[in-house]
Amino acid sequence: MTTQTIQVSTAAGLMSALASATGGETIQLAAGNYGGVYLYQYNFAQKVNIVGGTFSSIQVVSSNGLNFEGTTVNFVPDATSTSNSQGVRVYLSQNINFNNSTVVGGLSVNGVDPSAASGDATGNVLGYPVGKGVNFENSSFCSITNSDVSVFAKGITITGGHDYLIDNNTIHDLRTTPISGSVTSNLTISNNHTWDSHPWQFGTQDHGDRIHVWTNGTPISGLVIANNYLDQGAGDPMLGIYLDDNGAGMGFTNAVISGNTLIDGTGQGVLLENVTGTVSNNTLIWSGTGTQANNSPRFDINAGSDHINFTDNTGNVSIQTGSTFLNFVRQTGMIAEDATMSSADRDTITIDYMVITAHNSYALNATTSDLYFQGGIGDFVGTGNTLANHIVGSTGNDTLTGNGGADYLEGKTGNDTYVVDNLSQVIYDSGGTELVKSKISWTLQTGLENLTFIGTGSATLAGNAAPNIIIGGGGADRLIGNGGADTLQGGLGNDTYVIDNLGQKITDTGGTDTIEASLNWTLQSGIENLTLTGAAVFATGNTSANTLRGNGLNNTLDGKTGADSMYGGAGDDIYIVDNAGDKVFEVVAGIDSGGFDTVKTALASWTMAAGVEVLTYTGSAAFTGTGNTLNNTISGGAAIDTLNGLAGDDKLIGNAGDDKINGGAGSDTLTGGTGNDTFIFYRGEAYSDSITDFNGRISTVGDSIELRGWGTGSTFTNIAGTNFWVIHDGLDGYEEYISVTGGVDPSDWSFTQSVTSVVAPAAAVMPMSVLALDTQGVDLTSVAATETDLVLATSDTPDLSSVLDDSVDQTDMFPDDSAQAAQQVTEDAGTFDPAVPEAAAAQGHDGGRDGVWLPFANADHHVPYHHA
Repeated sequence: MTTQTIQVSTAAGLMSALASATGGETIQLAAGNYGGVYLYQYNFAQKVNIVGGTFSSIQVVSSNGLNFEGTTVNFVPDATSTSNSQGVRVYLSQNINFNNSTVVGGLSVNGVDPSAASGDATGNVLGYPVGKGVNFENSSFCSITNSDVSVFAKGITITGGHDYLIDNNTIHDLRTTPISGSVTSNLTISNNHTWDSHPWQFGTQDHGDRIHVWTNGTPISGLVIANNYLDQGAGDPMLGIYLDDNGAGMGFTNAVISGNTLIDGTGQGVLLENVTGTVSNNTLIWSGTGTQANNSPRFDINAGSDHINFTDNTGNVSIQTGSTFLNFVRQTGMIAEDATMSSADRDTITIDYMVITAHNSYALNATTSDLYFQGGIGDFVGTGNTLANHIVGSTGNDTLTGNGGADYLEGKTGNDTYVVDNLSQVIYDSGGTELVKSKISWTLQTGLENLTFIGTGSATLAGNAAPNIIIGGGGADRLIGNGGADTLQGGLGNDTYVIDNLGQKITDTGGTDTIEASLNWTLQSGIENLTLTGAAVFATGNTSANTLRGNGLNNTLDGKTGADSMYGGAGDDIYIVDNAGDKVFEVVAGIDSGGFDTVKTALASWTMAAGVEVLTYTGSAAFTGTGNTLNNTISGGAAIDTLNGLAGDDKLIGNAGDDKINGGAGSDTLTGGTGNDTFIFYRGEAYSDSITDFNGRISTVGDSIELRGWGTGSTFTNIAGTNFWVIHDGLDGYEEYISVTGGVDPSDWSFTQSVTSVVAPAAAVMPMSVLALDTQGVDLTSVAATETDLVLATSDTPDLSSVLDDSVDQTDMFPDDSAQAAQQVTEDAGTFDPAVPEAAAAQGHDGGRDGVWLPFANADHHVPYHHA
């Protein structure tokens, strides 16, 4: 099998592609008309797909395994066309399918005048549609689905064969019958919509049915006609569904006619000849043609039909002599029996329902299944039992209670109340404002307005597209509006409201409640929590302490004045913070939710939570903003701001005002903006920081640089010809660099909080043992034995041949200097290679721990090393 796609632009190319195909290919036809094609003996075990293309006709003969997708057939009648001309013909073939296709015919240019008393050999009538749209002959396992057939004498026809599917097609603007034919077995006609047929001199010339199936020498089994919508439309009345025994006595076994709707203006809606099977859920409606009494479609059951179960059909019934063992359940309409029927035949016909005419309240006993209220006056209270009841009210404000079974409850007109307690219960209502009282979780079907929970515990209550009133109980209920401008009332529990319409209103009387909104939403008073779903991006709280949750999109969460908890989730989220008690969660259970997230606040002070990247001050007063370990962007306002970046490569922007800006650890970019700003650099945190807009003190005002925590005697000098400045510690020679854009005067910088000694940080602060010092110009011949040996970075070549230690737990450090790389150091009885950690067996372990320092490339300027 292959999945190759073959591009074709000509009829010859199509034939060539089919000739070379082995099965499984897709032949993609370019736009254009490929004329009439005749496909003979193309057989594939794996279907070949023919996609697109426009044809004047298609004939498939003695072939197998072709699938036409999106095909268009434009059949144009000419002087040679007859009533048997065909847009599509499938003959002696198997597994031929048409899907999503369009077959269009045209009007006759030959034939008799419409006023003629009879037809001619062509079978055509001038100005009427010609031929057959799609014709299957003596084939099997073929189908036409999701397609449109129009402007033919007949729509889809079948002659012989078996296993056909005609599904979900639109068939219209015909001369006569949309779907007709005969098979030996297994024909499914489902979900089709037909309308606008115009028979020529109906009754005397054309015979027309919406669906006509007949026997042809053998009984037909496996016939299913289901869920079709057969509409007279702007056309003329015709018969509806006709199962025609053709006078042969063969009949139809186990036929299924279900879920069809017929709108027509003739008396024969469904005509059954010699049929057994099931007829259910069909609705026959008068189209308005003629008089209702004479032209309302009905069910006609002719002689030979027996063992048919009629269930839930709408329409009058006419039973002819010779029909037996018919069972009617919930049949709406009059049932008339032929006056000539024998009493024995009559006894085989059962009608399973109870009619109540005199009482306004009735409860079924344990064995009766159905209850009807007909002819009574006022409101009816009908109560079922544990069976699957059929309870039907009348024109009043009825109350119908199913009582546990899989019931059918029908209130008809009036403002009815339905009490339900079984998910299989079905409500049908034809008017008024209805209330469903449910003891279980329930969803309102179309046409019902209100829902109240009367059970115990918690329930899920869902509305429909109409404006519903949904009321919960005392439990933690879930109320779902489902599109209408609904009123939702949860009751006392911790309820959840699912919102999808801005017109929805929530009334809550207690508990801690949550809204799940698929559109932008603001919490009303009394509701605590809001979770965004779907395409919603804005969540706004109220004055309570709310919990707001995003949905993975780029959300904006604004808790308003309460001490709120906000969870953005994935996406680039914005948090509006206006209460010091607000909490922002981008890291949950140690996992960062992701995205590039921003906090906007007008508070006087804010420290960024883990996982948030941007902090923007939106107020007008003084502000203190503190970052986190990420690479933050922190922006101040127009007043005096204090911005602290902490760890990470931060961008700090003071904007207007005399700001204090401290990048903290990391390579930070500092922008003061307007105002006389102070840039603060602590020892150990200034390395590679930069100031982008330094404006020094021309007289006594301007920006300033404050260097904190450096030893006495430290210096701050510019590297000539660059923007780089070196901070040199006067105690240990430790150096860091910063970049300053703008002129710096000696009066612009100062050392504050100076220290007089340098102490190595404790292990708990940083995993280190010594501090590297710059001793350029000094040669060392030995280092005294100490807990940690200090080897100093130098541009000279020190003699390190006799470094001794005291056999204690220590780290011996050596510079990463090309001049020293090959030097071997004698350490007790062994040697030490500065390129690798010591191994006891290889290098004569002295009882201590030895390590390697890999400092920066510039050997004269280093930071503390790691513990090996």
